[in-house]
Amino acid sequence: MHLADEVAASGDMDGAIILLCEVIRDVARIYGERSEETFPARHRLGDLYAEAESFTRAVGVFESLLADQRKALGAGHPSVLEIQAHLADAIGAGGDPATAAVISEEILNANLIERGPRHPDTLDVQGLLWHWKGRSGEIDVAVSGFSKLLVDCEMILGRDHPQTIFTVMRLASWLRSSGDMESALLAYRRLAEDRARVHGEDDSRTLQARDYLAFHVLLMGESEQALALFRALYADQVRLMGQGHPDVVHTLEHIEDLEA
Repeated sequence: MHLADEVAASGDMDGAIILLCEVIRDVARIYGERSEETFPARHRLGDLYAEAESFTRAVGVFESLLADQRKALGAGHPSVLEIQAHLADAIGAGGDPATAAVISEEILNANLIERGPRHPDTLDVQGLLWHWKGRSGEIDVAVSGFSKLLVDCEMILGRDHPQTIFTVMRLASWLRSSGDMESALLAYRRLAEDRARVHGEDDSRTLQARDYLAFHVLLMGESEQALALFRALYADQVRLMGQGHPDVVHTLEHIEDLEA
């Protein structure tokens, strides 16, 4: 299975999938097709199909694995809930966000029972639910859900926790989608500040947050301010990554468009 991961990391997704299928066949021959020994490889196979955007196959793998894990481990087992989350993502990414939202709500209810409202996994699943609600067209629900989730993350995990910062990013995105550009601007500014404080000014996540902020300012029609932000970002990107990096080239394109 580790070899399949290395092959996938090299960019040969088809080769990695073939290797994993061979592993699953070998393990199934020894222990049985639905034995617990097959679970890790089947899980990874579903993930690889999803990464390759073969969502129908990913859904098939996750549905079969979910049924077997429920029988072996019980409906509330953490591994079962994790597979449900991956299934929801595959279904949503495959074009059915409404069903993904329904599954996400089922996972959230199970987490509330098994782990309670303050558990990090419960908070994480709330983000899954609000994401797919938003993708289903319930943008106001997504904004409201992520707003409340951010308050909970700050209270339970702290302002600097990765999950809290990730929630800021998702809230900013849904605020923009809702048309509340001023509130989204505040969220993107906070994201850039939080990333810099927690990860450092030169971290790739900080640079990405600055890119989000500059692009949002551009969308608001503030061309001069956006240009200044992109120029400052470009200087740091060149220093850290070199002029040929795709992110640097992308930033330069924004600068050239604004200067034209």
